[in-house]
Order: sequence, then C-alpha cells, then structure tokens
Amino acid sequence: MVEIKNIYSLNLKAIPIKIYKTSFSLSDEFINKLNKKEYCKQNTKQGTKGALVSNNTHVFKDKFLEPVKKFIDNISNTYAKDALGITNKLIRVNDWISLCTKGRSHHEHRHPNCLFSVVFYARIKSGALTFYIDRSAIEESFYFEYDIKKYNEHNSSQWTIQPQQGDVVIFPGDLRHGTTPNEHDENRIVFGANYFLTGKVGNEPYSTYVIK
Repeated sequence: MVEIKNIYSLNLKAIPIKIYKTSFSLSDEFINKLNKKEYCKQNTKQGTKGALVSNNTHVFKDKFLEPVKKFIDNISNTYAKDALGITNKLIRVNDWISLCTKGRSHHEHRHPNCLFSVVFYARIKSGALTFYIDRSAIEESFYFEYDIKKYNEHNSSQWTIQPQQGDVVIFPGDLRHGTTPNEHDENRIVFGANYFLTGKVGNEPYSTYVIK
C-alpha cells in the first residue's frame, strides 16, 4: 500500500499547490528499462541546457507505465476531492516524461488548457522548483514599498520548493514555474500530467458539458 502524506500547502491562487510525500518508488531495474523506451529517446530539447521532454504526450498508453499511471490518477482524484471539493470525474488530457541530465533545467513556462497539473519526482538528487506569482494587477492600482521581516506566499513574487524523490506536486496549470539545473550525475526523471473536468461545468444558464 502506498503511503501518502500532504505535508505542505501553498495558497498562491484559488487552486492550491499541494506537495505530497509518498512511499511510491520505482526500482533501478524499472528505471533502466524506462531509459530504453523510445519516448525517452525521442524528445524535445528546451535549448542547449533545457530539459528533455518526451515528444509523446500520452506515454501512459504504454502498459509498462501502468503502475505510474494508476498512482498519479489516484492522487489526482484525491486532490480534486479533498482540496477542491470537485465531484466531476477527471480526464487526464496529456502525460509525459521530463529528463534533466547534469546541467539541464526546465525553463519558466505554463501548462495551458487544463485545470491542474501534476508532477511526480521518480528520480531527483538535485534541483528546485520555483513558482512565479503574477501580482501585476494589484501592483498597478495599489503599490508601495515596505520593509518585510519574513517572506511568505502572500508577499513574495516567487516561491521555491525543494522536491525529494517520491514527492508529488500538484498546482494550477496557468501558474508560471520552472526548475533549477540538475547538478548531479544522475538524471532527474519527472513524470507530468494535466487534468481537466468531465460532465457539467458551471451553473445554468451558462453551463457547458465536457464529454470524455
């Protein structure tokens, strides 16, 4: 049985960031087989020092990844129910693998066309994840400088966390984020997925239906 603990929450936006400590792990044998998969070899380089992201954005169709798919789907459903209070069924719209060899990082970006995003750190010995908070709308109409004794998610323009192996981070897809370089010889391996709702969305007379 996989142990999951929600150890940290960040309320940077209406959809909260949740960081889960889990006991889910992948063996070295599994990782060795994973590295031989075509979707790990066929990837898009985000610049000369950028992450290697699989061109295949539906890697969970591979039965080999069934344990990872079930794990991520289960924790995503838990997040939707407990953190957001959502009763709609979810649809995983895409899923991928991101590899960072030594010296590589993932550039600042967003995940469009989804409710929330999930990243699972299958292997990590080095690197942090930073979220960038857009406060421009507030600052344009109400801005002044003041001394800050201690920074927190309410008074910072960015927030950095240090994921550990086995961690799952769930966050709103439109929140800008990026990673620091991997400074370890071992590859940093991250599984990612985006989720959206199915069924009725919104209230009458402006509701719509999303069919899986």
